[in-house]
Amino acid sequence: MLLLAFAVGVAVMGKARSLEAKLARLKQLRDVPHSAEVAGELRAGLGDAFGFVVAQAAELVTPANGPELAGDLLAAFDRLMVVPVKRDKLCKGKIAIAEALNRIEYPKIDLFLRAVRYVQMEPVWGGQQDSAGPLRAACGFGIVRLDRLCAPLLLVDLLADPERPVRVAAAQALAHCVASTALPLLRLKARLGDTEPEVTSECFSSLLQLGVADAVPFIAEFLEARDDGVRGAALLALGESRQPEAFDHLVRFWKRPLRDLCDETLLAFALLRLPAATDFLLSLIGESPDVSAAAVAALAVLRHDSQVKQRTEEAVQRAGGPALRKLFEEKFRE
Repeated sequence: MLLLAFAVGVAVMGKARSLEAKLARLKQLRDVPHSAEVAGELRAGLGDAFGFVVAQAAELVTPANGPELAGDLLAAFDRLMVVPVKRDKLCKGKIAIAEALNRIEYPKIDLFLRAVRYVQMEPVWGGQQDSAGPLRAACGFGIVRLDRLCAPLLLVDLLADPERPVRVAAAQALAHCVASTALPLLRLKARLGDTEPEVTSECFSSLLQLGVADAVPFIAEFLEARDDGVRGAALLALGESRQPEAFDHLVRFWKRPLRDLCDETLLAFALLRLPAATDFLLSLIGESPDVSAAAVAALAVLRHDSQVKQRTEEAVQRAGGPALRKLFEEKFRE
């Protein structure tokens, strides 16, 4: 029995060392120019039994070597789908393969359609957990890349995915779909809400990217949401829109009797990068210490604009106070 246990231990140690050696070698290839020899080593990595090795090899597939390795990526994916929890823990290999196929702009949609709803439950402390969320997200982007018109039919499922990163990715991917099909899904998801404000935030960003005419007033409606996270997301989206009409919505929000989310609101003004918004922030320096500090911190977003920096410094000098001057020096330091 002792000899058997010893033999098993030696075998396990040998396997671990072999895995470490393969990963170390692939890591060395990151800075090696493309060649037939490098392609051969990557092909061997993609054919490995360990999902972690396959993942590291797939991460090194580029548009330069992708055409000759695309078949190996597909074969590796098929292999990792057999006894997947054992061969590809945490879904690392399959995720890296899908991302590599997107990176090399692989022109066929079959794998993405096959895996966009794939779930891989793995044992964790106290139960099981799905590790395939990033794979579904990568497949969603692949489907959008190859079929923008039909992609929303699948992305709507991902918007309701149990995993937050998948819902976020679905909202992001919809920004690259045909507006007439993506717009209703994004608006509906925003209206229904999400347990994670980040998902709603990505819906706002995608609406802006799609360039629809009523995106700004639609997002402004969420300034009245009960959830601080949603209101904060709406504020930042309005700022990132850089639209003059967003300025009016932000001013009205700022002038409400209940002045909350002060930092987020003033940051939104700065993100607009409009002269009127900059003037508004400068006018706040000299109000209460908290508002003055928040305005200076927001204006620091524009610190590379020498004129804004000079005007902010002058406003800080007029307002007085060592704490505000110290804050200015910290925030505007190049």
